[in-house]
Amino acid sequence: MGDETSSEDRNEVRYTIRLKQPKHEKWSEFVEEDPAINNLSELIRIGVEEHIQRTRDEEEGMSKEQKETIDIIRQEFGRVMNVAEEIQDTAERIDDQMISPQAYEEITYDSVSRAVEHTTEGSEDE
Repeated sequence: MGDETSSEDRNEVRYTIRLKQPKHEKWSEFVEEDPAINNLSELIRIGVEEHIQRTRDEEEGMSKEQKETIDIIRQEFGRVMNVAEEIQDTAERIDDQMISPQAYEEITYDSVSRAVEHTTEGSEDE
């Protein structure tokens, strides 16, 4: 048998995340520039572990009520960020569907020209 083991044998869980292209590029560039980080997965693992540690350090010495308040603030912040991302996605979809001012001008000009031609043809028949 080889050294290969499945994820189940190593007791690992795989996660998939979605990123906007600009964020993916930013993270990838950071990985390329930092010799201490080998790949994007490692960057994400490091970031999560540091966040957990920082949160625990911040909460040390706080009362139960203070911790609960911080948890509520974090939850609400997460909801706000989700809504902001949805708004950005909607704005991008709208932007993708909009036509440029020049295209709008051309469409308007063509429409007016056809209407004038149609009106002129109708008046010549009379």
